[in-house]
Amino acid sequence: SLSLSLSLSLSAGSPPAGGEALLEAAPRWGWRNVSCPACRLLFGALDVALQMEPNVARVGRVAARVCQDLRLARPEICRQAVQLFQQDMVSAWARSVLRPSEACGLLLGRHCGHWDIFSAWNVSLPAAPKPPVR
Repeated sequence: SLSLSLSLSLSAGSPPAGGEALLEAAPRWGWRNVSCPACRLLFGALDVALQMEPNVARVGRVAARVCQDLRLARPEICRQAVQLFQQDMVSAWARSVLRPSEACGLLLGRHCGHWDIFSAWNVSLPAAPKPPVR
């Protein structure tokens, strides 16, 4: 619920209720030292947020703010990266079948979750056949 309150509060532009300790620790944060439970909580909250509000601009603002608050990159890099990739990332994440543990395993390593590129993939094909090649 901390990440959910963080994302809801950040979208309103105010400091997160109950998240002050998280923001105080921000200068020491980065992907190298994010704990596995925190990663799962963050990606779980992202899943819930995208199901509730797939608004690309709002998700982009929250992502840029979280990136800045957690000091994952310089503020201008956070803003520009999110602005450049927000449409693709939100679309891909909303359609993704990765669970939070798999996303964290991909980002943080095997100790945090199992992600296997060679696992079974489900590919849906359209009902109409492909048009002939000319």
